[in-house]
Amino acid sequence: MTASSARENALSDAQRVAELEAQLRERDDALRTQQALLDIADLAYKAGSLEHLFASSHAIIRQFMYANNFYIALEHKDRNTISFPYYIDTEDPSTSDDIGEIPIGEMNRSLTAYLMRNDTTVFVRSAEEFEQLLHDRDLELVGSPPQCLLGVPIRRTGGQQGAIVVQSYVESARFTHADRDMLSFLAQHIATAFDRFEQRELLELEVAERTRSLQEKNQQLEVNLREREADKKLQAALYSLAQLAHGTDDINATFPKLHEILGSLFYAKNFYVALISDDGEEITFPYYSDDVDIKTETRKLGHGVTEYTLHSLKPELIQRNDLIRLIEEGELDPPGTHPESWIGAPIIVGNSAFGVIASQSYEKDHIFSEKDLELLSFAADQLAETLKRQQDSDAIMLANITLEARVEQRTWELSQINEQMESEIEERRRAEELQKTLFTIDELTHQIDDIGQFYNEIHQLIGKFIHAKHFFIAEYNDDNGKLYFPYYVDDTQNLADFTESTDDDPIPHMPFELIRKTMTAYVIRTGKSLLANDKIRRELEAAGEIGLVGVDPVDWLGVPLIKDNKVAGVIVVQTYDEQNRFGKIEHELLQFVASHITTALERKSYRDALEKRVEERTLELEQTNHKLQEQISVRERAENLQTALFRIADMTNSATDMTTFYRQIHEIIARLMYAKYFFIALLDSDQSNTLTFPYYIDIETHMPEPRAMGNHLTEHVIRTGKPLLLTPDNSEDIQKAIKIKGKIPVSWLGVPLILDGEILGALVVQTYDTAFVLSKNEEEILTYVSHHVATALDRKRARAKLEQRVEQRTMELREVNLSLERQIDKRRQIEKQLEHDAFHDALTQLPNRMLFMDRLNQLIAKGGRDTRFRYAVLFLDLDRFKVINDSLGHLAGDKLLQEVSNRLLKLVRPQDTVARLGGDEFCILLDDIQGLTMAELVAKRVCDDLTQPFNIDGNEVFTSTSIGIAYSALKYTAADDMLRDSDAAMYQAKMLGKRQYSVFDKSMHAKAMNTLKLETELRNAIRAGDIDVYYQPIVRLSDQQIDGFEALARWHHPNQGLIHPGDFIPLAEESGLITELDLAMCLKACLQVAQWQSEERPLTISVNLSSKHFSRNDLVEKIADILEVSSLKPSLLKLEITESALMENVTTAQKLLRALKDLGVTLAMDDFGTGYSSLSYLHRFPLDVLKVDRCFVDEIDIKKENKAIVSTIVTLANTLGMTSVAEGIETAEQLATVKALGCDLGQGYLFSKPMSHQDAERALRSG
Repeated sequence: MTASSARENALSDAQRVAELEAQLRERDDALRTQQALLDIADLAYKAGSLEHLFASSHAIIRQFMYANNFYIALEHKDRNTISFPYYIDTEDPSTSDDIGEIPIGEMNRSLTAYLMRNDTTVFVRSAEEFEQLLHDRDLELVGSPPQCLLGVPIRRTGGQQGAIVVQSYVESARFTHADRDMLSFLAQHIATAFDRFEQRELLELEVAERTRSLQEKNQQLEVNLREREADKKLQAALYSLAQLAHGTDDINATFPKLHEILGSLFYAKNFYVALISDDGEEITFPYYSDDVDIKTETRKLGHGVTEYTLHSLKPELIQRNDLIRLIEEGELDPPGTHPESWIGAPIIVGNSAFGVIASQSYEKDHIFSEKDLELLSFAADQLAETLKRQQDSDAIMLANITLEARVEQRTWELSQINEQMESEIEERRRAEELQKTLFTIDELTHQIDDIGQFYNEIHQLIGKFIHAKHFFIAEYNDDNGKLYFPYYVDDTQNLADFTESTDDDPIPHMPFELIRKTMTAYVIRTGKSLLANDKIRRELEAAGEIGLVGVDPVDWLGVPLIKDNKVAGVIVVQTYDEQNRFGKIEHELLQFVASHITTALERKSYRDALEKRVEERTLELEQTNHKLQEQISVRERAENLQTALFRIADMTNSATDMTTFYRQIHEIIARLMYAKYFFIALLDSDQSNTLTFPYYIDIETHMPEPRAMGNHLTEHVIRTGKPLLLTPDNSEDIQKAIKIKGKIPVSWLGVPLILDGEILGALVVQTYDTAFVLSKNEEEILTYVSHHVATALDRKRARAKLEQRVEQRTMELREVNLSLERQIDKRRQIEKQLEHDAFHDALTQLPNRMLFMDRLNQLIAKGGRDTRFRYAVLFLDLDRFKVINDSLGHLAGDKLLQEVSNRLLKLVRPQDTVARLGGDEFCILLDDIQGLTMAELVAKRVCDDLTQPFNIDGNEVFTSTSIGIAYSALKYTAADDMLRDSDAAMYQAKMLGKRQYSVFDKSMHAKAMNTLKLETELRNAIRAGDIDVYYQPIVRLSDQQIDGFEALARWHHPNQGLIHPGDFIPLAEESGLITELDLAMCLKACLQVAQWQSEERPLTISVNLSSKHFSRNDLVEKIADILEVSSLKPSLLKLEITESALMENVTTAQKLLRALKDLGVTLAMDDFGTGYSSLSYLHRFPLDVLKVDRCFVDEIDIKKENKAIVSTIVTLANTLGMTSVAEGIETAEQLATVKALGCDLGQGYLFSKPMSHQDAERALRSG
């Protein structure tokens, strides 16, 4: 090996080592970078706060780039401000807190606002490039100019926008594309972190809301518990008051305890009791407890609050203001110190006030309430009760004293007549007992059932007052001359010794003549009472009136029983004991008893006679009833027969079939006789020799088939035309002459059916039971019935034929009626559907705007009547619906709307209303809710549910909703106002980032009013021509000469200055002013460009048209007028229409574009590639120009996909013979790329920003 080759080998080894080391360094750098990116991604999910995220991210970034000057900016659309939550700058020592939030209007021309507004990356490598950027974008420098700057947007779809900026003030620190990529990566993850923190905030809000709800419930429970304890305490106090009032008669002793009890219920530190004196002229204070006013002496009635309450006779609650007013009005002139609050209740007994109990407070912290007054009134009522009881007690005491004095005065008098009174009392007692006994006897005479029992009870009652051990009652029968003893008690002589009794006459009796000389007979003969002692008996014996019979008693007392002025008997009581003698009282008592016994005997005699007459009359009635029953039976049979005939006649007019008719004939005959087995035989109308059996009931034999006339019982009846009755008596004789078919019956009855001399058939009844044998009676009935059956049968046949013809005609009419009914039903369904369609959305079948507004007006009216009634409106707008509708087609969009409707219906209550207002807008009307929290919970539930995926034709589709809530607490009077406010709140939710809800408040109303004011000012500015046209050049890329201009609107507000198009163009779109603005801009631009025209250099003017024009019919006419007024050549006017506007209604767009094309204008599709980008539709429109959207031109030199898209669009335009225009060219690299791709025209800040017509003129002259 030579030395040179060795050196070469050594050199190659060293190079390889160096290359390996470089690769290792690159690998280490890549691993370090990868770890840093992982750390950033990890921070997005683990950072505890945004401040921590920003600081940690900054620390990581500083490891890879110069990041001493680093800040993060955020835009707050809801407040129209920009903040700097993280700010580090070596030239500017300010902090985030120092900067705070800056209005967007103040930063419109700042680089930060430019980054967020244009959603683009800014990479400036030198101070010169930075100056050029400011100049090209019409931006202003804020702070010190950097040597190098890198800014990336923080992109959040539809949400908060922001930017990350890192800059260097030293030449040695430069940024690279890798730095840009890392910063973009950081921006993406910061956006992710925003979403996560936002979700966490929502979750925390939900947790806080739930916590608050639980706290409210706990607080309510505590309140309930406190109220329950207070109620228990109140009940115990009221019970103590009641006990206090009823537990003592000394009212003065109750006052301290009353004060103590009331003090436990309310503030009663200063308490007193005032009573009116006896003469009613003064007030005394038996109890007075007051720390301020301690005067308790008696005073004359005056004009104090106590007297005021006494006069009003009702409880009074007087506050300090009321007291002053009453004093000023002259109603009151209270003595002493005036309280802050005073309550008093009168002590009313009967209708008069006896006093007042009152409590007063001199402290503003202790003011009495109506509840305190109620408690004091209750205490006053209890005192009144005590006072009334004390008055009653005093009156009783006074009466007792007076009575004692009178008793003492009369004591000596009473002692003198005590014995006489005791005697009289005893006599009165005995008289009362006697009277009671007499009443009892009188009652017994009205309740007599058993005469022996009656006499026994009379004996027992008499025995209480008379010695009646020997007692009897004798009844005299004048008809047979006998004396009967129905009751006899006497142990000195046995009744059987002198009487007899038989079965026919069981009461003991004897002939009257045998005792004619006795005292008993004496009373019966004379009809006079007799009280006989030994002396009187001797006198009667001496006179020959009585003789000696039996043992003589000591006293004998007998009283006659008088009935119908005749003596009917005697009642006798006798004594053999000297100790028991009879006198006047016993005599009178026995006379009273005798009179009632006579009454009882008369009643019993009358009742016995009555019972006998009733029995005889009953027998007569039974005999009469039997005769009447026989007549009724005959009449019933006749009536039954008549009813049967009427029914038979009626059946001919009924609509039943023949089988039913025959069955009913059988039922009618069965009511007249035993006819369990019955049949009808008829001669065939076509074959008179054939016998048919249309109805046949016979369990012993089967229904016979039609047969030729033979020698049978039925045929015999038909041939002879006479009835035939077969009985056990003549059965053998008949069977010899006539053949009996089947089982031989016990009895058989057949009668012919004859009509107008023609025999139609026969009715037959037969029996197989010897218990039922038919007779001549049944033959007569059946014969009689047969005539009517024959008539009915004939009518039935005729009616059947008529009904057949009627049925045929009825069928025809029924078919006609059915046809008419179907037409009527169809018309009713159409009317019902029209009514339904008038109030419901055709796609979702939900209530439409009209029905929704009607129900909302009803709730507003109800809320006006009931101030406690609450309701809310939720206005929903689907997020990204247009994207879904444009990408998947209208059918898929319709299905999505239907699915959303179904989900919404499941999320609300039956009384709530879900309506579709149109497009992707829905409204929910919450009826009778508890509060705003309930509406917010429903809104959150709807937001969460609609974020779940939808399956539309096999595609998983995601959407969300923004919700605005209008709550009834704002006291709405018109449904339009409430719907407007909920709509405004919905837009606020969209501005806050969509997929959320917002509640309308007064600040939104103010903002809405500002927007309305701005709308009015915009309307006036358009009509006054105050909207300026700015012109942005459109350049030919081949030679970079101006081919024409795009007209852009600029509004210089007299008060607010320059308003950005992004602020007033959407307002014009929403309010419908955009069509008027477009035409005004078009007229101004055409007039101006017409002045700039020259034969050497024709200039085009591009004017944007809103999609709103497609719903109008006068666009072509308006454009034609503008061309005529401006004298501009039609081909020089380019009308730019967005892709989505064309695709909203393809058919209408085709017609409109062809009409415009007929005018000769040039048609351009703006923002191509951001919507449908459908080749199948593109060739159907008469387009001349395709404009590539700026989002594809941005970073075209960096992102391959952007370059591929632009290349495809340019190729497509060339293929279709269209001109291609690239928008948003801002760098030389972008210009080179689009030019290389073959794009024809371009516009952007690289060529010129939009400028006034004066600047445009200068540009034309210089170019």
